[in-house]
Formats: sequence, structure tokens, C-alpha cells
Amino acid sequence: MPERIPHSNAKHAIEKQHKLACTLRDQRDYVKAETLFHEVLELALKHYGEADVRTANILNNIALLIRDQRKYAQAETLFRRVLVVYSNVYGANHSLVGRCLNSIATTLRASGDLSGALSVLLRSLDISKQQHGASHPSVARRLRSIAMLYHGMGDLKRAGDSYTQALEMMTDTLGEKHYETAVCLGELGLYFWDVGNVGLAQQRLEQSLSILTRTRGEQHPSTARVLGSLAGLYQSQGKFEEAEDLYEKALSIVSARQGSAHPASASLLANLAGLAWERGELQKAHVGYSKALTILISINGPTHVQTKTVQNLLNAIEAELTKSA
Repeated sequence: MPERIPHSNAKHAIEKQHKLACTLRDQRDYVKAETLFHEVLELALKHYGEADVRTANILNNIALLIRDQRKYAQAETLFRRVLVVYSNVYGANHSLVGRCLNSIATTLRASGDLSGALSVLLRSLDISKQQHGASHPSVARRLRSIAMLYHGMGDLKRAGDSYTQALEMMTDTLGEKHYETAVCLGELGLYFWDVGNVGLAQQRLEQSLSILTRTRGEQHPSTARVLGSLAGLYQSQGKFEEAEDLYEKALSIVSARQGSAHPASASLLANLAGLAWERGELQKAHVGYSKALTILISINGPTHVQTKTVQNLLNAIEAELTKSA
């Protein structure tokens, strides 16, 4: 079937409205953005057809919008429609196919499907190696993401190997003071903590924090993540005052930059609650877990694994409070 060529006015309208919808999404005006995206998609389907890359690009942006709202199943379905178009038009090993696979993997990971995300990322890694060679920043990024999945799945041997490869490749291709190198250092620090090497964990986290503070600033969300990790490490060593100070700093950054109802805020509130519990401050712990649970229910729903974890902790605190009453 020959390509459907849209009228120039329709084409201009599609391009203009698509850009406006993307702007609204970036401004987090999700309701208006989604309405406009679907209007643009209807026009694109009419004038370009489902199998056109321009239509797929609109679908991809709608999927990103839906994922930002944590509607993971819907987002995955849309990304897979995009994947079909990109694969048919460009071939199975094109870089855009690899990027779409990354989007699917990120969505699956966010939904808690780590094994599914790993399978998709391994395909993306193969494409990246074919496109760029065995030593390239894009290969390093995929290795880092794969390491995080292995880590989350408890496969510490493969996680450690993948983190090490990713860090070496980022250092070689991006430089040891690069933002992405710093992020990888921080994740490697968490890995060393999990395998019991507290000294190396602290060293890597402090290296990461130093680079991030210089490259992204003291008030960046990435800086907050490492502050939170260092706080957890201090807490595990019984350094409660130092831990509380860093948790509070991290929470202040996240609340200011990402909002008080962000998943990172919920995690930090839960960590502060856990610290309070460990210090015997049960009422303070109860308040913290309650705030974290409210946020997690609003963004993930009551059945998400993170929500259930915090709910169980809150139940345990309430049981202790009842006993001591």
C-alpha cells in the first residue's frame, strides 16, 4: 500500500500540536498533555497510518507520559507498539530499537518485573555492542542497568561483575569525574555494602558524592540519592546522629526538587522511621511510616511491593505500641 501523504496543513498541525503536548508533559501538566497527545495521535493515524515512524514517535511520547504517571501496564503496551514499527522500518538491530527496548525494560523494572526487564535489557545490550562496539558509553549504561537488575534479584556475583565492567568502561570513555561515572560509583558502593565490605562501600559512596556535588550541585536529586545511601551505611554502623542528618538533608532536597509526594520522599521518610524505631522512638517511627505509606498508596496503589513492605512495618510498629500502652 502506498504511503499516505497528509495535506500540508494537517502535517503542520500534527507537528505543532505534538511539540505542544511534549511541552505540557515536561511541565507535568499531565491531563492537558494526554488529551492533546491523543488528538495528535488520531490525526497521525488518519494521515500517516499505524506503521509510520512519525505515528510511532507520538506513541512513544504518550508511553513516556503514561509511565510518568506510573501506569506501567499501559505504558508497556504502547512501547511494544512502537517497537514493532521501529523494527519493521529500521530493522531489528537499529539503535532506535535498542532505545525502545530500554524504555520497556525501565517500565518493567518500575513495575517490579525484574526478570522481564533483564531479558529485554540483554537484547538491548547486544544491539548496542553491534552498533558501537564492545567499549562505548551506551554499552556501559546498559551494563550498569543490568548490574542493578542482578543486584535487585540477589545475584550478587553477576551484579558485581557487571558493575565493575560498567565502571571501567565509563571511566575509560567518559572520564573518572563524569556524572554517569559518579552514579555508577554510588551503585557499586551499595553493592559492596550488601556483600559486607563496609570500607569499600563508604569509599565509593563518598567518591560518588564528591563528583556529583561538583558536577550537579548540592541540591540535585542524584546528590540526594547518595546522601540517603551514606545515611543508611552510617545507620548500619550505629552512627545514628550522622545518619539522621544525612537523611534529613536528602529529604529536603527531594521535597524541594521532586515534590513531597515523590517515591524518593516516601523512601526517605521510611528510612527515617526505621532509624527512629531502632533508637526506640516508636511514636516518631509510626508518624514516618504513616506518611510514607500515604505517598506510596497514592502513587503505586495498595498492592505494590513497596507499599506492602511499608504497610507491614507500620503494622509491626502499631503492635509494639499496643504492647507498651
